[in-house]
Amino acid sequence: MAVIFIPELDCLVAGGDDGELYICDEHTVMKRKTAHENGYVFCLSSNHTNQQFVSGGSDGSVLLWQLSRDAQNEVKVEKLHEYCLLGKTVRGVAESKDHIQSLCVGKSHVLCGTKAGDVYELVLKQDNDYLTNVVAQDMILLKMNAHDGDHVIAICFSYNCLKLFTITRNGHLCVWDLCSLRRVYQNDFNRTTINMIVCKNTHKIYIAFKDEVIVLKNEVNYPISNGQR
Repeated sequence: MAVIFIPELDCLVAGGDDGELYICDEHTVMKRKTAHENGYVFCLSSNHTNQQFVSGGSDGSVLLWQLSRDAQNEVKVEKLHEYCLLGKTVRGVAESKDHIQSLCVGKSHVLCGTKAGDVYELVLKQDNDYLTNVVAQDMILLKMNAHDGDHVIAICFSYNCLKLFTITRNGHLCVWDLCSLRRVYQNDFNRTTINMIVCKNTHKIYIAFKDEVIVLKNEVNYPISNGQR
């Protein structure tokens, strides 16, 4: 299950293995919405500056959502856009290599990683540019094979958005220069990895393995000072 917090509405969004989204407060499920039919919701992400978030699932699609409250203070969730990475007009269960495993939302773009090790860059347009429930590929800017055959479990921007961090399920960490799309650092931990967080203010990287959490120093000019915990 994937979970994110939406501070503007003081609620949690959870994605289940039934393809559903669950909007929750501290006591109960306030709203339930079908997202990725016939599959799983593998990942969720928001940029914490508005009430939008994205979901990725086993159907090979990324969905953009808008949360709001109506006059009766009831939570509403609306799908704004659908990015179909496989070029399908009707979504279904994708091959496992095309499952969306990780998401990262920036100011104007979304990055997503697949089980095959590919990273896609998607465009976030202005609110009035969206066509609800439209499947489109015109907003897929980039496809990059970052980790051949090893699925990307986490994607994070650096504090200045000039670098991109990716890590795979098997612990292969890479740092990418976003201007040149060249890899500037890599480290193979060869350990089952659960998640990664890149802090914006403290310049630290937290990596959660199956049995341990480590902290790396994220130096300004790189490389990362490996082993500094």
